[in-house]
Amino acid sequence: MAFDRAGFYHEVGLRLSKCRKDRQLTQEQVAGRVGIPRATYASIEGGRQRIVVDVLWRAAIVLEVPLDALVPEPVPEQRVATRATGGPETMASATTAATVVGTDLPDTAAIARR
Repeated sequence: MAFDRAGFYHEVGLRLSKCRKDRQLTQEQVAGRVGIPRATYASIEGGRQRIVVDVLWRAAIVLEVPLDALVPEPVPEQRVATRATGGPETMASATTAATVVGTDLPDTAAIARR
């Protein structure tokens, strides 16, 4: 199964950015609460830097969203016929175009208990 690493981290960054902006927080505020430098957080939001699980978990708590709201769903590999050869071609992607989060969010304590 192919994994689009760059696409995955880009999507995580987009989701972080959207959640942060929805809560009218600055990158500096989120980075400080998460415990990382603002420049690092900015690189994560821009999809230029990988994010470790514990930082993603802390960001979910700060942003008051479930952890899975920040991570795209895996897309299973699919076989499709190509027009040129008529043979099968594998297509896979780590990102989806799903809506990031709704307006009804659980409280921080509920997120931490998961």
